[in-house]
Amino acid sequence: MALHVESKHEKMVEDVKVLKIGAPKASEDVKKVDEHNDVQLSMDNFKFQRTIARGMFGEVNEYTSIKSGHSFAIKELIRSHALNQIFMNDREIKNHRIIRHKHIVQFYGTFQDEFKIYIVLERLSQTLRQVMETNGSLDEVSSGVVVKAVCKGLQYLHRMSVIHRDLKPENILMSNERIKIGDFGLATTETGETWCGTPGHIAPELFRKETHGTPADMFSLGIMAHEMIQSRLPFTEEYWRKNVIRANTLKYVPPATFSQPFSTVMISLLNKTPSKRMTADEVLRSDWLFDLEVNYERDQIERIRREHL
Repeated sequence: MALHVESKHEKMVEDVKVLKIGAPKASEDVKKVDEHNDVQLSMDNFKFQRTIARGMFGEVNEYTSIKSGHSFAIKELIRSHALNQIFMNDREIKNHRIIRHKHIVQFYGTFQDEFKIYIVLERLSQTLRQVMETNGSLDEVSSGVVVKAVCKGLQYLHRMSVIHRDLKPENILMSNERIKIGDFGLATTETGETWCGTPGHIAPELFRKETHGTPADMFSLGIMAHEMIQSRLPFTEEYWRKNVIRANTLKYVPPATFSQPFSTVMISLLNKTPSKRMTADEVLRSDWLFDLEVNYERDQIERIRREHL
């Protein structure tokens, strides 16, 4: 499946529509819920529509505002769950309050009752995982659209010293022209030696409980880029056990079908040594993304000549 890559985000509207997401565009005139208590939120403000996802810490449901009819995604976390109460809720709420970017899911507010903590978020129609399951593997141009958008979000996060720590297709949200990073439950502004994330998508240093920083997100981006094109993870469980758990000998070898510029990016992102990985800035300036843009512009010029000249 092919998407086009262009130099400006505003020109990605038609590109991302090729993903066949097809859901109605979330309203742009939704009034932002004020975090400073000017608006007192409760479940009385919303009408339940459907359950979007369930996890061990709670669930995400779609609600509409009774006042305006606009849709929101509300994450409902069970207060009695020890990890929710002590770790997940406070971390996610604090992270969302400081983050504002067009490639990051918008936070609107939070409230709680006796049993749950509610986080009100922008609703997008699908995850990257759902797009991959529906449409199959992507080509380099298609993955480039996603990688470019995610990199712009990471560029912003990393400049603020925020490490996401759980990048994976399930946490990339899409709707029409929007591609956004979501789920900041494991994000942090502190480097450390904590084990967290999703097996198969986390960096070796996270898995080995070593000191980690923003390069951990870049490794996860590489995993995701490989999976988008190959429809499988780059490292098998057996390889991971042998080369990460038992020894620090991981080495990524890109498939022969990858272009040379893309292979160069992937070898860097999936390097076992954090300091040798490309940053988000460097990926955005890479020959791979530049070549995709140039080729797309050339194809567009040729199409115009054929159709109109």
